[in-house]
Amino acid sequence: MATVEVAGTLRRPAWRGGFGRLWTAAVVSRFGDALRTAALPLLAVRLTDEPLVVASVTACGYVPWMLFGLLGGAVADRVDQRRAMWAVDTVRGLLVAAFALAVGLGYASIPLLLLLAFTLTTLQTLFDNASTALLPCLVDREALGSANARLMTGQQLAGGLLAGPFVPLLLAAGAFMPFTADAGTFLLAAALVASLRTKSAAREPRPSGSTLRAEIGDGLRALWQDRVLRAACLATLLCNIGMGALIATLVLHVTRWLHAGDAGYAAAMTAYSAGSLIGGFAAQWIAHRTGRLRALLVAGCVQTACLLLIGTVRHTGALLAGMLLFGAMGMVWNVNQVTLMQNRSPETMVGRIAAAFRTASTSGAPLGALLGGAVAGTYGLNGPALLTAALFALAVTSLTLARKADVPVVAPQDGVTRGQAAPGSIRLGPAAGRATQQHRQGRRLNSQMNADSRTRLNQTPEWTALAKHREELGEVRLRELFAADPGRGSGYALQVGDLHVDYSKHLVTDETLRLLRELAAARDVFGLRDAMFRGEKINTTENRAVLHTALRAPRDAVIEVDGENVVPKVHAVLDQMTDFAGRVRSGEWTGHTGKRIKNVVNIGIGGSDLGPAMAYEALRAYTDRDLTFRFVSNVDGADLHEAVRDLDPAETLFIVASKTFTTIETITNATSARKWLLGELKAGQEAVAKHFVALSTNAGKVEEFGIDTANMFEFWDWVGGRYSYDSAIGLSLMIAIGPDRFREMLDGFRTVDEHFRTAPAESNVPLLLGLLGIWYGNFHDAQSHAVLPYSHYLSKFTAYLQQLDMESNGKYVGRDGREVEWQTGPVVWGTPGTNGQHAYYQLIHQGTKLIPADFIGFAEPVAELSDELKAQHDLLMANFFAQTQALAFGKTPDEVRAEGVPEELVAHKTFKGDHPTTTILARELTPSVLGQLIALYEHKVFVQGAIWNIDSFDQWGVELGKVLAKRVEPALTEGAEVPGLDESSKALVAQYREWRGR
Repeated sequence: MATVEVAGTLRRPAWRGGFGRLWTAAVVSRFGDALRTAALPLLAVRLTDEPLVVASVTACGYVPWMLFGLLGGAVADRVDQRRAMWAVDTVRGLLVAAFALAVGLGYASIPLLLLLAFTLTTLQTLFDNASTALLPCLVDREALGSANARLMTGQQLAGGLLAGPFVPLLLAAGAFMPFTADAGTFLLAAALVASLRTKSAAREPRPSGSTLRAEIGDGLRALWQDRVLRAACLATLLCNIGMGALIATLVLHVTRWLHAGDAGYAAAMTAYSAGSLIGGFAAQWIAHRTGRLRALLVAGCVQTACLLLIGTVRHTGALLAGMLLFGAMGMVWNVNQVTLMQNRSPETMVGRIAAAFRTASTSGAPLGALLGGAVAGTYGLNGPALLTAALFALAVTSLTLARKADVPVVAPQDGVTRGQAAPGSIRLGPAAGRATQQHRQGRRLNSQMNADSRTRLNQTPEWTALAKHREELGEVRLRELFAADPGRGSGYALQVGDLHVDYSKHLVTDETLRLLRELAAARDVFGLRDAMFRGEKINTTENRAVLHTALRAPRDAVIEVDGENVVPKVHAVLDQMTDFAGRVRSGEWTGHTGKRIKNVVNIGIGGSDLGPAMAYEALRAYTDRDLTFRFVSNVDGADLHEAVRDLDPAETLFIVASKTFTTIETITNATSARKWLLGELKAGQEAVAKHFVALSTNAGKVEEFGIDTANMFEFWDWVGGRYSYDSAIGLSLMIAIGPDRFREMLDGFRTVDEHFRTAPAESNVPLLLGLLGIWYGNFHDAQSHAVLPYSHYLSKFTAYLQQLDMESNGKYVGRDGREVEWQTGPVVWGTPGTNGQHAYYQLIHQGTKLIPADFIGFAEPVAELSDELKAQHDLLMANFFAQTQALAFGKTPDEVRAEGVPEELVAHKTFKGDHPTTTILARELTPSVLGQLIALYEHKVFVQGAIWNIDSFDQWGVELGKVLAKRVEPALTEGAEVPGLDESSKALVAQYREWRGR
């Protein structure tokens, strides 16, 4: 397939080169389309008085979308799109020229109009499919939204503002004149398309037995199984039924109901196109602030209101105002719908899914046109507008249901055919039809990751390009970056789920981000990501899969490890947890003496403690306040003492979290807790089963401890401890917040999982955050990273992230067994809110170290606070926003002097600024939002480990100290000789024993 030269890689499409010529050709071609689209109904009105016949002319213009859209899309990636577009417009120009001659000779008729509408729109379908396939070749994916907006805006400008007023004038000059002009525009567009330069590229081999029918089926299946695309397609189908009804009768509406004639119709279409022009500029702005699905919702609601106005108010001014606003929101709808489709399915966008989406969604237009004609003939000319309003309302409803959509996944395995895939699942990997090929590549993944021959990271061209770019940038000034780009604050912001992520205050440019994405592509970050989601054993040192994402997969998903679908086991444990948590919360579960449980003590360490303890504190406002929760992890006896000293043992439940049930710290604390319980209750071993449950896989050890194995909750070796609190390890949290809230949290995890799995590089938030960390750690020599939540409830959040990040990426040996030559994981630190401002912010503001920081804040305080305490939230968030501004822009010496500061103090009160920060803002801290935050950082850590070529999922560095501790303990307790103990440690052990009187 021939591909067109890339014209530029800017966020905003370059006007020179291929994109500029494509834009011009599409605009000129659309000018001709508009002339014909406007002239045909007006010509039909002169030939007949029947509304249904006039509507049929419009309907024939849409039928080809349904008949030929799939065919055009399926072949779009098999042809030279440039040549296809050139051929289509050449043929269109010649056909319309012939029709103009026929009309001029007096041969105009309704059948001829129907034939022309059908034939030309068939060709327009092929033209639009080819241009859709061509656009991603001309701009990078980051520019697609802007490119779509510019392309559609230009087309609407040409089609309405220019073509609309010309139609009545051309018809007045002669019925053949609009079609003569139409023919000229098509031929001119064909010449512009022919001027595009191309370069050859090899065709990608396709799987054997691939057929056009199979590919069409893949497109429709993938469209149906992605809930977001399915909802968007349904919404667009409904809207197009309504639009067909409205457009088919608009000419009658204007010329008869309002008695405005041809000029009124031209004015209405001009108002619509003027609105589209406004909407083209507004589309990206609205999407940046609301997200694409919400932008569609906004547009649909406003359009519905406009249609009600058009259908009920009998006034030309109301019609023009309604059409103006309707056109604006229509552009917002179109740009975000197309970009949403491209972002949801970047690899299959060119052919199958694009064509399936377009065909399925626009097939309602001919039905709507005929329906509109029938409604107008029966109920009057206001009927189609009211019908359209009702359909738009249904479309908005369908989109509302998709806002929290999740997509089940199934890994492509050899021998698994399309028909064998589980219902409700979609295949992971590249475009439909290539799954088997990707699986073969995936089976080679581990050996490739460990190959000594792989180019070292710091020797790759992408790393070298970044190093050169860093040198060329020199000292980056955020004041200068914002001055050069007034839209940076909104342009450098992304939305994932309920999280608004602003990265504008970073020392990066568009070029920096492009080079970082190229580094990620060169290191195959997304390939490793897909391998992780497929259940491949990417934890190579332990030969384990890495599937914490399976813990929040929907019940009907298919995710296989060693040929076994693990999702049913995950949900079986979740159901077991739900039942147990419900019994404890309701009081049905009682202790040995018959008292209900009021206290829950979680005993674990590392991931078995930090996760549930952090989440409990974060969601304290959602917990059952009648229950008390404590978390014990430190083998220091004081930890357990403080946890139980004021508890009634008869009302206390212990949850012991240890996968093997041999973790020395956890079992030591659990044994002491058992002794305390039995001693206080003066009970025998039988009491243990009523006061202890286990989170483990070692049934023998659990039973030996005295715990009923029916109350043992399982988890698996493909879940790392620091990734496990959304598994059975979160049992204490589920008891605290309830099963429903726990599942809300899992939904939040899944939202970000799906975003990371499907979003393109330009809008993939975990990828972005990971790359920013690479930028500062490897090219600015930043040693640490601060996480600063402005919420009292996130007091343990940074401590949790310390384990997640530093235990994952604190490695100096790569997957290939060689020492790395670049800096890896940073030191992660921080404390909540204003407390840190009065402690270490001095170092961040005026110290000599570069410390990138994440600021996490919420618009709403928790609901249970009093009004007086809620009012303090504004002061908290004022500090939140002020600190990021101060860190970014500082205060210059001149600004200090302007405040009247004595010269000898100016230097002391100057702030250099240019300290990078990421702002993560959500409406409120809910279980879902907490899940989204954790998943965001999980995948950020993954991205960085993938680029550094280290195994982020083992933790051998924890083991050595544990082994030595077992050797040293006899020296402390018995004075035994410890082989290999150094002289310093021997002296310290002797001092310890002396003070202990041993």
